[in-house]
Amino acid sequence: MIEAVATVREVDGPRVLVEVQRRGACGGCESSGSCGTSALGKWLGRGTSQLRLRTNLPVRAGEAVVIGLEEAALLRASLLLYLLPVLGLIAGALGGAALAGTGAGDWLAILGGARGLAGGLLLSRARAAALPDAGVVLLRRHDEPVNVLLDPGPVRPTTTRSI
Repeated sequence: MIEAVATVREVDGPRVLVEVQRRGACGGCESSGSCGTSALGKWLGRGTSQLRLRTNLPVRAGEAVVIGLEEAALLRASLLLYLLPVLGLIAGALGGAALAGTGAGDWLAILGGARGLAGGLLLSRARAAALPDAGVVLLRRHDEPVNVLLDPGPVRPTTTRSI
C-alpha cells in the first residue's frame, strides 16, 4: 500500500474531500540538471490534488489524515492512462497506412496516428472520470500510531564477561 498524508478540506456525512500535496517523482539529486523526471517536475509544478473519499472515521475539516492506494490500483491506472493512448496511436497509424496503400506517402498514416492518439487520450480520460476515487482509501488520522507487529526472531541468551 502506498501512503500519503492529506488534509481534510470538508466533511459531508460519510464523504470527505481531502487535499494532497503533489510531489515530484524524486527528491532531487546531483544529476537533477540532466534528469528528465526533474525537468518535468519543475515544469508541471508542485500544486495540490483533491479527492472525494468515503469513510466511516470521525474526521474534521483541517485534520491531517493518511490515505492509501493499493499497488494493483496504481498499475490499473497506469495502464489506463498510458496504454490506451499508445494503442490508439498505433491503431490509427496502421489504419491510415492501410487507407493510403503503397506509394501514397505517409501523410495518412501520420494523420491516422494523431487521430488515434487523440481518441485514446479522450477514452482514457472518460474512463478515469468514471472511477472518481481510483481506489484511494482513507486509512487513519495522521496522529494515530501505526500498529506494526515485529517478529523479534529467536531470542538467544547472551553471556557477559567481566575483566
